[in-house]
Amino acid sequence: MKLEPKILEDRKNSIEIRFSEKSFPNALLDKLHRNGIDAYVYEPHPLLNEIRLRIEATEPKKELKKAIKEIEREWGEFNKLLMKELGSAKSNRKTGTTKTRGK
Repeated sequence: MKLEPKILEDRKNSIEIRFSEKSFPNALLDKLHRNGIDAYVYEPHPLLNEIRLRIEATEPKKELKKAIKEIEREWGEFNKLLMKELGSAKSNRKTGTTKTRGK
């Protein structure tokens, strides 16, 4: 997956970034909204393979960096939990046991 971000506009109270795929800009958008920041994504043209993220805030770069760090932390925690679970599933497969949740 190539994100290929490019800053298209960098102003005092806004920043606009172009991405070549949708997953990360949408994750950023969700995090920015949860942090109370005015932001949106849009596709400038249906034939262009890009999506744009626009952030409007008093300090848009600071808010963007904060959102990226929060996503990194959350995905790091998710990765640890998933790897632990996958390791457990692998061990259970070797012993022939299965793990059932909620029972």
